[in-house]
Amino acid sequence: MIMKTRIILVLLFFILGQALVYGQTRNNEALAKEYYEKAQGSATNGYLQKAADLEYAPAQYDLAICYANGFGEQRNDYKVAAKWLEKAAKQGYSKAIYKLGLYYYNGYGVMKNDNEAVKWFQKAAGKGNVEGQNELGKCYCYGIGVPQDFSKAIAWFRIAAEQGYAPAQYNLGVRYYEGEGVLLDEVEAMRWWRKAAEQGDADGQNGLGICYMHGRGIKQNRAKAEEWWKKSAEQGNERAKENLEWLNNNY
Repeated sequence: MIMKTRIILVLLFFILGQALVYGQTRNNEALAKEYYEKAQGSATNGYLQKAADLEYAPAQYDLAICYANGFGEQRNDYKVAAKWLEKAAKQGYSKAIYKLGLYYYNGYGVMKNDNEAVKWFQKAAGKGNVEGQNELGKCYCYGIGVPQDFSKAIAWFRIAAEQGYAPAQYNLGVRYYEGEGVLLDEVEAMRWWRKAAEQGDADGQNGLGICYMHGRGIKQNRAKAEEWWKKSAEQGNERAKENLEWLNNNY
């Protein structure tokens, strides 16, 4: 009887402890959200820091961006930015997962590590993050951190492109234009480049200009080629600038 009573008391204390932990977690989450909302209208990052300290992933991500760009009172510090990105990423925050992959890819605040970059891109892609899907496609396309595999590259480009992500639409168009991983299809290349171009993607605009200039996948039209190259060049696309210079020198 005494043993049974002890077991019941242990169980009761355990349940009470769990309830207290759950309640504290809920309180912390509510407070973190309150701090985060206040941070949106603040010229300083005090509230953002408080929310991040309470393990609120969106705040941790935003704080990382502040450190990366030197916003607010935060100095430019990629190492600290990477630390906060990892905290948010480990909570499953897809924007942080993708960005952390970029940090490993470029060596921002961490040692450059292609394998680690791919790991995070895969996690982001699996969560439906279009930027991560596109970057993973590029890794497979060029054999960065994984064996080169055009089929997998195409698959990831297409997933992101069909969600309307312009850089992926451009990359998918390139694969059709070059016949890498798919049958060469200039009409399909032009179609994807147009989708990207109409969203303002400079690479897509340049690609569409090439199609119009040389009649690839569409009827040749120099005026249209010049129009799209100008739009691309205005955004600083160097290839479009070169194409315009070539057009002006030859026609």
